[in-house]
Amino acid sequence: MLAFRCDAAGIVEEIVADDLGLNCPLAAGQSMLSIIDPPSHQKAMQFLDTVVARRAASGWELTVVSDSRPFAAVFSGAMQKERLFIVVGRSARDITDVVETLEQINNEQLNNFRMAFRDQHDSFDRRVRTDAQAYEQLSRLNNELSNTQRELAAKSTELTRLNEEKNRFLGMAAHDLRNPLTVILGYANYLTMDGVESDPEKKRMYTEIEGSSRFMLDLINDLLDVSRIESGRREVEISTFDAADLMNQRARVFLPFAAAKKIELRVQTTGPVMMTSDAGKLRQIVSNLIGNAIKYSNADTTIDVTLRVEGAHLLIDVKDQGIGIPSDQLEKIFQPFVRLGKSGTAGERSTGLGLSIVAELVSVIGGRIRVESEFGVGSTFHVTVPLVVSGGSVLRTQE
Repeated sequence: MLAFRCDAAGIVEEIVADDLGLNCPLAAGQSMLSIIDPPSHQKAMQFLDTVVARRAASGWELTVVSDSRPFAAVFSGAMQKERLFIVVGRSARDITDVVETLEQINNEQLNNFRMAFRDQHDSFDRRVRTDAQAYEQLSRLNNELSNTQRELAAKSTELTRLNEEKNRFLGMAAHDLRNPLTVILGYANYLTMDGVESDPEKKRMYTEIEGSSRFMLDLINDLLDVSRIESGRREVEISTFDAADLMNQRARVFLPFAAAKKIELRVQTTGPVMMTSDAGKLRQIVSNLIGNAIKYSNADTTIDVTLRVEGAHLLIDVKDQGIGIPSDQLEKIFQPFVRLGKSGTAGERSTGLGLSIVAELVSVIGGRIRVESEFGVGSTFHVTVPLVVSGGSVLRTQE
């Protein structure tokens, strides 16, 4: 048995009795935690708080450090003015016996202990009687848990199979739809050219066909990308190329689209930047970000695309003066089917998949992406990728 007085924080002021047999006995000035196994420290502090709040607490089991091995001890305590009186025993019966011993120490302390330990003996007996019932119930619950885990494993396997079938079907359907849509889009582009159709109403319908076909084709291409991502195909086709040249080529492709909306597209590079990575994925990342910036920018604004090298990484920034992103959407903007708005500034429709695909492609080539935005002012997307791809992906050298 160990009995001592301490403050509310567990700092010992006086050792009243100590025959607990610890190899490092508790001493005045030490924290009560010095004899308690570290994993039980939090519970020990809860015990002290309970003694302070309720004026007494009993039957708390804490693990005590011993020279041989830690053992579970029973802690009880009571308040005397602003100090705590703590008793530690190896069992609940030890605590009950201590009450009689303490009659010679302090009647006020004894009254508090009598109130706290009044039902201790009966409680201990009831605990022994219910141990068998608790063990039986625990065994039953464990069997039920094992059965549930087996059922979940079987359902998970089935869901994985169904998801793979869905991805295969999605890929087949998208490939079959893409070719006829490309034909429709080509004819629609021709019919909307100046001088081909003079009837304004027909030209309006052709323009609508062109816009709808382009949206459907973009949706199919995005779904194909999502299908490849969900199927776990994260191959990286390695080649060595000039990232600055790739950037300039993609910008030239988008110049007509930007000019049609009276948007100035500016590209700034630092000269040739040779890198060993997946040129196709980097091309798609740049295309999606520039296309997105054009889609959500107003007329008479500027889009700045910059490329620079810092250490072993390539940094790409795409900055627009568009509609911006609401602050409540910034954390989920790279999730699938999250749209920046109902439509682009010229009525362009969005699948809500572009930025999630960009984030996945950046991850595949070992990079990271983040966005800074102010609603109504514009957004800047920052992409950082290694100049030389390595590890973490299935590499396939491009011939």
